[in-house]
Amino acid sequence: MRVPNPAAAAATPPTTPATFAFPDGATLWLWAHVQANAPVGTVDTFLNTNLAQNPDAAFSRLFSPRRLSPATAYRAFLLPTYEAGRLAGLGLEVPTAVGNNYAWQGHTHAYLDLPIYHQWEFRTGPAGDFESLARLLRPADADSFATLPLDVTTPLGSAGTGTRVRRTVEMAGILKPAGPVQAVPAAITRDLYDQLAPGFAPPQSQPGRRPVVAPPIYGRYFAPPTLDPLTSSGEIATPDWRHQVNLDPRYRAAASIGAQVIQEKQEEYVQRAWEQVRDILEANANLRGMQSGLETTSALRNQHLPVVGTGTGSLTNGLAARTAAGTTTSTATTSGTTLENYGLHLTGLAFTRVRMPGGGATIQEAIRQSNMPLAAFSPTFRRIAKPFGRYQTVMAGPPLRPTQQPQAADPQTLRERGTSLRQRDSLLTLLQQGLIAAAPVKEGIIRAHQFSNEVVSEIIRETPSSFWTVDEHGTYQEFNEGTYYQNFANAWETFSQIDFTGEDTPRPDLDLEEVKQAIIAGTQPEPVFLARANRALRSVPHYGAYSAAAPAGGAQFRAVAGTARPEPQLSAIKQVMAYPVFKDAMGEVLRSKYPNLFLPGVEDFPANTITLLEPHQELIEAYMLGLNHAMGSELLWRGFPTDARGSYFRQFWDPSEFLNMTTTSHLSPEALAAKEEQHRDVLPLDLWNGNALGDNEVPLPVPAGRLLLAIRAEVLQRFPNTVVCAQPAIRPAGGGELEPDASKPYEYPVQRLTVGEDIAVFNFAMSEGKATGTGPGADPLAPEGYFFILMERPGEPLFGLDDDQGADIQQQPTTWNALAWQHLGTQPGANLGIVPGTRPTALGDTVVPNIQTSAHLAYALFQQPVMVAVHASELM
Repeated sequence: MRVPNPAAAAATPPTTPATFAFPDGATLWLWAHVQANAPVGTVDTFLNTNLAQNPDAAFSRLFSPRRLSPATAYRAFLLPTYEAGRLAGLGLEVPTAVGNNYAWQGHTHAYLDLPIYHQWEFRTGPAGDFESLARLLRPADADSFATLPLDVTTPLGSAGTGTRVRRTVEMAGILKPAGPVQAVPAAITRDLYDQLAPGFAPPQSQPGRRPVVAPPIYGRYFAPPTLDPLTSSGEIATPDWRHQVNLDPRYRAAASIGAQVIQEKQEEYVQRAWEQVRDILEANANLRGMQSGLETTSALRNQHLPVVGTGTGSLTNGLAARTAAGTTTSTATTSGTTLENYGLHLTGLAFTRVRMPGGGATIQEAIRQSNMPLAAFSPTFRRIAKPFGRYQTVMAGPPLRPTQQPQAADPQTLRERGTSLRQRDSLLTLLQQGLIAAAPVKEGIIRAHQFSNEVVSEIIRETPSSFWTVDEHGTYQEFNEGTYYQNFANAWETFSQIDFTGEDTPRPDLDLEEVKQAIIAGTQPEPVFLARANRALRSVPHYGAYSAAAPAGGAQFRAVAGTARPEPQLSAIKQVMAYPVFKDAMGEVLRSKYPNLFLPGVEDFPANTITLLEPHQELIEAYMLGLNHAMGSELLWRGFPTDARGSYFRQFWDPSEFLNMTTTSHLSPEALAAKEEQHRDVLPLDLWNGNALGDNEVPLPVPAGRLLLAIRAEVLQRFPNTVVCAQPAIRPAGGGELEPDASKPYEYPVQRLTVGEDIAVFNFAMSEGKATGTGPGADPLAPEGYFFILMERPGEPLFGLDDDQGADIQQQPTTWNALAWQHLGTQPGANLGIVPGTRPTALGDTVVPNIQTSAHLAYALFQQPVMVAVHASELM
């Protein structure tokens, strides 16, 4: 490369850079140093042993002494310093007399040829480093730009007057100064209610009358507003979100903006909604099949099972109905039901599966343990006892018609003629009551259970007072009352000593009515189908029951993360209603679409200013309500399985930055879902109940509040990786100004967002009292409040000087950290002038008060990461 010779006065060749500058040869040794990353010890050992084993233990660094001009393109060259290196690099002979002359020393030519070891191009940015730009920050007065005028002129005039009244209301944005929001004038609320009154109390439809079309009432799916909620003066009587969001024009406007967002992106959201409920749609198809099966099974049961009503006015499908009318009717009763006897024969196959009332033994086991013969419920006996069966019609003839009178009392056998249908069906009851026997009792057999006290007393009463007996030898013996009792007592004493345990114990009577009730309950098809439906719903992933009132017997669902969820329980076979959940941060949509509503007067936000704001929670909830209201209407219109009461959108702020900074790999799906739930911004809408607008935030384990740090500064544009955080303040032991407490940890924002083109907003989970150290919410562990801090992110070591316009060449800094270009009078484009041991100096630094070596120069030029702290009290 050919460059102009700084020692020659000749003109610069056309191909030479016009601004090429060589450093001062007398101080060349200052611009190169070695940085050791490990203890050095002796230099020879470090160079020959340590560095040979670990080349990263040290590296060399070169400085350029030139002060670069801002916003200028440069080409940098790495050139040989000494003449010997220049000649060797050009391939020329190196004379012995060259010595330690530097490459551009002693030449008389107009230009100089130099070899290039390395070169690169770059461009400098605007003037100013992090420290100088951060020092430009000043607190801003947010009251001067934090509202937006809202025109609420009535287009048709005030009710009853027809006169247009022009009014405006100051509307605070999503970000507003700390403090309450002023209420709107009562006249505006009254006029708005008059316009919306048909929606608050829709008139009853009358034949031939046209329906009333009224403006939308936001939130009517969850809790319809009450009629005339205003006081006589026109103010809202009770703070209730239903009335506040519809009768305050500021919040109604926010809700309408939310509805407009859904209208503009309806296709996208509806498509995503259908994708979320694929499993629900499949479950609903199964439930429709179960509905059909339940109806069919119920119809068959009602047709064939002879259920009889036991109360007055009962409708039956048993023998009473057949006898009276010859037809079968419904099983509905007004005061209890029972079962005809032959219904037990029809349901015999269920005896092994249906349990007696109280969850005891099965019917089959209850019959086996009773004194009722099991054969009375066998298929053979069923065929024999069938009233219209072949055996009965052949042996006893067909039963009497309903108009014929029975010729006999209740039958004692299955072969008695002249009996009605009901009489023949009563055989099972008579058998259970012991009025008839299944077979004649065999003579000569006396069973142990027959010798009860009652039986013995009956024998004694019926015995004559005196009689004669003859034994096997033909001997006669007279028995009178005395000898009879004595002989019987002797026999009873012997008989009572016999152990009959387990041989022939008496069996209990069978309660036939309990058996019938068990059959009626056990053959109900609804519990079986409900159990199947609930098992099917438990297999639907990612959905759980929620608390909104569902249609009678139905179930409502919301999408949930993880596997822990409340299990749905249907009380009737109805199709499942579900609603999708969108985790989108809807505040980002509002911020990008309506930045002036997010921060009114955003264009008037002063440059290089910083201020504290707070979220307008009432406006946020109104906006979120409008989103959910419009989404519910859209899904209902498109036939989605919902009733429009879902909470589809609950996320306003974007918590992803905060969640990404916290470790979640150790959390279970349930714990992760709970953590995400804590960062939702509004409660599910079915839990708003009668809360006031602004009181529907998700409660945190520790109440925190929100503060938003708004910054419009060039430092954030030039240094986008700036760390913004908060740290408790402390007052030094000897008094003085507050300073950040280095012993306390930093608190980081949960979100960072950009408003407009260059305003950064940092969302801190912190109340105003905690930030300032005074008032409600003050932290006892940080009684002096908090500093908000901007920190230069540490990275590669930086070297240079400050750009301090207040510094003077006649002054010297007390510390090297304050060394500026102005202290040395170095102008842009010129080389830094260092006089070793003389100028510059930093006498306040006891380690290196002046520069003697290149290591001292590196120590002096090292740029410490800068931290700028502003106390919250200065920003409120």
